[in-house]
Amino acid sequence: MTARIALVAALSAAPAAAQDGGLLFGQTEKVRAAAEDGALMSFPQIVSKLDARTAAFVIEVELERDLVGDRETWVYEIEALTDDLEDVEIEVNGRTGEVMEIDD
Repeated sequence: MTARIALVAALSAAPAAAQDGGLLFGQTEKVRAAAEDGALMSFPQIVSKLDARTAAFVIEVELERDLVGDRETWVYEIEALTDDLEDVEIEVNGRTGEVMEIDD
């Protein structure tokens, strides 16, 4: 089961704006519960763990439920530009903040 939430985000502590006026597929309660249970870090917490040179300009963020190892967890998929203005896609474990993959 994959829950996809498309977010337009900036590198700031301001809340990300969800496309189409809200979270997709009624996922608000699932995200809220995960955050309350400590199973999901906030986007500003995730950004603080990224190297500013790798994700100098955030273009788009998707939040998905994916299988990581043998456990289903939240994963942030971040499309960004590096400080050299190169496209990069970064996958970050939403529970731990660990960068799982960087594709350029």
